[in-house]
Amino acid sequence: MSSSPEIAMGGPSSDELHALVKPPSGSSSAPLGFLLRPLEKRTNVKMLLRRWRPRLFLLSRLMLVSTFLDDSLRTVFNFSALASQISDVSSLDPFVATLLLFLGLAVQLLGAVGLLVDRHPAPASLSLIAWTSLQPFLYGQQHNPTLLSEALTLVGGLLLLRAVLVPASSPRLRLLGRLLLPATYVWSAGSLGYRAFALEETGGLASYLGRLL
Repeated sequence: MSSSPEIAMGGPSSDELHALVKPPSGSSSAPLGFLLRPLEKRTNVKMLLRRWRPRLFLLSRLMLVSTFLDDSLRTVFNFSALASQISDVSSLDPFVATLLLFLGLAVQLLGAVGLLVDRHPAPASLSLIAWTSLQPFLYGQQHNPTLLSEALTLVGGLLLLRAVLVPASSPRLRLLGRLLLPATYVWSAGSLGYRAFALEETGGLASYLGRLL
């Protein structure tokens, strides 16, 4: 007798399929259980989470490293221009600037692929954190708060990912990652609020001066 195609291809067994369409007795008592309860009438949410958690984790890693992959592609197609920019802005020798840019390209490619496939996550995350911290200074953007906030957000995401992939990581890294992750949103909200406040104050002063005249 030959095995069924699902079992031969590593598909779900009949017990797992039964668990997917019919939940076990006793619904979840989690704080968000009232949201999951309608879904549990048709599907076993725990089984779905168990099946989709690796895929969602892979998707989250892809979203994080996509920035480095995109930057690597732009570096490849604009290598000479970027090397000249680093040399002019940082007052570095052209050879040194070219070497640093090539090193950054290798770090981003190897680090992003390493995190994506979960191979050597400790050196991969550390190298990406180092390059992300160094990059604004190489391009003379250390006084650009928007770019710095984006770099801090990337570092926060890398720290959180490192804490998950490297079990020996310190719990303080996870805390630091949580603090740095929303840096971009905090800066955007703060700058937007400041501009709105300044506009309101300017409008009020203009109206006051107009009434005086």
